Amino acid sequence: MGADVFGHYPGITRFACDLLGYDLPARCRDNRDDVLSRTECTQPALFTVNALHAFERERREGRPADYYLGHSLGEYNALLAAGVFDFETGLRIVQKRGELMAAASGGGMTAVMNTPADRLLEVLGADGVEGVETAAHNTDTQVVIAGADGALRA
Repeated sequence: MGADVFGHYPGITRFACDLLGYDLPARCRDNRDDVLSRTECTQPALFTVNALHAFERERREGRPADYYLGHSLGEYNALLAAGVFDFETGLRIVQKRGELMAAASGGGMTAVMNTPADRLLEVLGADGVEGVETAAHNTDTQVVIAGADGALRA
């Protein structure tokens, strides 16, 4: 991940490594001990690689995009590309976001396909499952629910 853009932006890449405190390109390339599966590592890596791809697209096309969209972590890349904040600010926010999400315990989220949110919550309630909330509507056919581990297992 990122091998195609890290070399084009050595200054930004070095800055990201210094801010994060580790060799980001090596971590993305080698993924020792599956470190990229840990959200506190995944989020800054994805944000940085996505940012470099956006910078590359703008350099190649010679102009910014007309619109920027993002979902979940991608919202931060959209805000960066739209000029809402600079790379350092975005990376610091995303780094903290990953740390906070990694520190959360006792609950989680899961995606459910082909069941509208209201129907899903109705079915869960009829089965006595409490404490589950709709967290996101990803698509017309996918909803994300969140709750305590026990409720999600049920």
